[in-house]
Amino acid sequence: MKRPLPFLIVLMAFGSHAQIVNIPDANFKLALAGDSDVVGSTIDTNGDGEIQYSEAAAFSQVGGGYILSINNKNIADLTGIPRAAQNLNFCIAPNGIHNDLDIKVNYIITFNGGTGVASITYQNKGTEALSGNVKFNFNDDKMDFVSALPDISSQSTGSLTWNFSNLQPLENRTLNIYLFTLLTPVNNINDTLNFSAVVNPIASDETPLDNIVAFRSVVTHSVLPVSMEYFKGAVQPGKHFVTWKANCTGTQAIFDIERSTDGRKFNSLQSITASNTRRLQPFDFMDATPVAGINYYRIKMTDTDGKASHSNVIALLNKKAGFEIVNLLPNPVTNGIALLNITSAEMQVINIKVCDAAGKIVQSSGQPIIAGFSQVNMNFNNFPSGLYNIILYTAHGERKTMQFIKQ
Repeated sequence: MKRPLPFLIVLMAFGSHAQIVNIPDANFKLALAGDSDVVGSTIDTNGDGEIQYSEAAAFSQVGGGYILSINNKNIADLTGIPRAAQNLNFCIAPNGIHNDLDIKVNYIITFNGGTGVASITYQNKGTEALSGNVKFNFNDDKMDFVSALPDISSQSTGSLTWNFSNLQPLENRTLNIYLFTLLTPVNNINDTLNFSAVVNPIASDETPLDNIVAFRSVVTHSVLPVSMEYFKGAVQPGKHFVTWKANCTGTQAIFDIERSTDGRKFNSLQSITASNTRRLQPFDFMDATPVAGINYYRIKMTDTDGKASHSNVIALLNKKAGFEIVNLLPNPVTNGIALLNITSAEMQVINIKVCDAAGKIVQSSGQPIIAGFSQVNMNFNNFPSGLYNIILYTAHGERKTMQFIKQ
């Protein structure tokens, strides 16, 4: 779960084009397009929820710009903003001293008897330059390490380490790891391979849960030319917003935004055909008519040869208040790391308690979540095997529970 970035943004504008500024982070886009906290005015003068280049060009103020505080606005990612918002000029100033590292999976591709790639990005979301290391763990009995860019700093069985230094605020760096998936009978088609990655230091980090990420990959016959880099969702009253970015090797890709009310049967809401450079840029979509309760969303990606794959599924809650537990993946928990997926109608703090079969509290924490879909990294490495209950509750008295098995 990502903490809102601790910065102030001073906004100015220049240039004029008859296009829409593409801003990847849905909450940042909402704040810029119509947030009452932007001192003096909003950029979105026609009220369509988008920022036109012409609107940005007209956005000016004697004395130089507007100030938008992005604290507590659930803005977790400014990646690509300088490139996407070509006509928005802004400067960023730190608001206090904060240490906060974050790591995420861009994509991972594994196919039987071939060399696949895992791509992970770590970022400094704090206000001070940081130094530390990144550790990547994989199934050494099922895969062989081939190479990495940049080169690794050290290696042990099933574990790779990269040391880093002077990672500046808002700077991100990407690691690409090439792994050979062993042939049958070690690996079979549709087998699942487990991975995890950790960025250190954790001890002084304000949000240590997002320093760890666990992920899985299904062994396939071949590599699809289209894969998902990220897929996110946010909510406003009566509206759901999804944003995504894909990695494409072909010349064209088709993205179908699909929705479900039960998480099983999906229907297409809109289809987008992207060619040339557009396919590599971020996309966003607004569902203006979500159904009451939980709405499940995914992206169907189709390449030029007609091969199709799907993104992960995110869940958004169309209610005035409240939250729901979507699931815990994987369950049973096999390697000690799991993702707790939560959807909430509002920004709030969720208290999380884990109890063993006897009712004893074995883990407790508080976690801020956004108005939208949130993922919380759960570390059960030190838990004995057995049955456990996760209890989530808020200051308003709302309470949800679920069971899981630690193997």
